[in-house]
Amino acid sequence: MSSIPEFIRTEQNGIEYFTIVATGECGMSQSGLARACGIRQQSLFDLIENLTGKAPSEWLEPFVGKDLNLTGDFSKKGGDVVVYQADFCSAVIGHYASKGRAKALKVLISTNRIGLTSYIQGVTGWLPIALQSSQESRTELDRILDRPIAYKVFYEPLLYQKAVKMMGVGFYWHYCYDFLTLAERCKLNLVNQPTPNGRINYIHQHISPDTLPKLEKYLIQLAVVVNLASDRQDFDALYQLEFFGNKQLNMKLQINPNTGK
Repeated sequence: MSSIPEFIRTEQNGIEYFTIVATGECGMSQSGLARACGIRQQSLFDLIENLTGKAPSEWLEPFVGKDLNLTGDFSKKGGDVVVYQADFCSAVIGHYASKGRAKALKVLISTNRIGLTSYIQGVTGWLPIALQSSQESRTELDRILDRPIAYKVFYEPLLYQKAVKMMGVGFYWHYCYDFLTLAERCKLNLVNQPTPNGRINYIHQHISPDTLPKLEKYLIQLAVVVNLASDRQDFDALYQLEFFGNKQLNMKLQINPNTGK
């Protein structure tokens, strides 16, 4: 009696795809992702090594400092195989497509078409439940709106400028939108694509009305911390204390949200 395999491996046009049988999680090998982008594997390796610091584009900002590998033992003859999560692969392909890589653009267009088709088929009930993505994944994606809502001010300009000066341009992703899953960030990059001059719409214009009140409440707390901080080290300390339950600091913040005095 044969046992159920841990994962399914498929190769098409030299690109390796992997799906974990038990969970449906999937990804691409390092060499396969490089081929899909039309670049050398060493170039992809260098790109990922640099993601421990600064992202080279908005496509990749959500993945700085994140675990990118698909969990599992994907070894085969010749050694272990590095497999990256599908969400990250999608972002890398988008990154290189935005740089004018024809192969990456072709793959991006194909996968976007297939992904949206599958999503619509599931929403309308045409696609059988057994063939749909997990309910959790679909619920997450529903938090990102396909079309933007009307703009409203979420950040005081002076506080934002102060935060960016202290924390860098990654402030938004690390402190405002860290709650978004990798799947949500990839969908966000598709419906509100980064451009050399920034995104067409503000990120919060694509956050669902059910999620916005929670985000707004959190941002009010975050603004107080930014207001109190004098430098990055100060911000880090205040942030840790405020959001990880230091009662003394919480009392201090509640005295006067405008000045912290």
